[in-house]
Amino acid sequence: MGRQVRLTADALVLVGFLARLVRPPAHWLSGLVGAGLFSSGATGTCGRAVLLARLPSNRPPKDTRPFEETLTRLASA
Repeated sequence: MGRQVRLTADALVLVGFLARLVRPPAHWLSGLVGAGLFSSGATGTCGRAVLLARLPSNRPPKDTRPFEETLTRLASA
C-alpha cells in the first residue's frame, strides 16, 4: 500500500509540474500533494491510503480465509 501511495503522490506532483508549463496555476496541484504528505506525516493518518484501499484490486477475494484460521492450520500441521 505504501508503494501505491508514493506512486500516486509522485505522479500527481509530476503532472502538476508539467501542467505548469502549459497552465501556470497548475503548480498548485503539486503544492496540495505536498500539503497532504505533510499532514499525513504530522497526524499519522493517510487519506490517500484509505482511498486506495477501497479499490477492487486492493481487496482480498471473497473466499479468503481469516488470518487466524491460517495460523491455526499451520500450527497443527
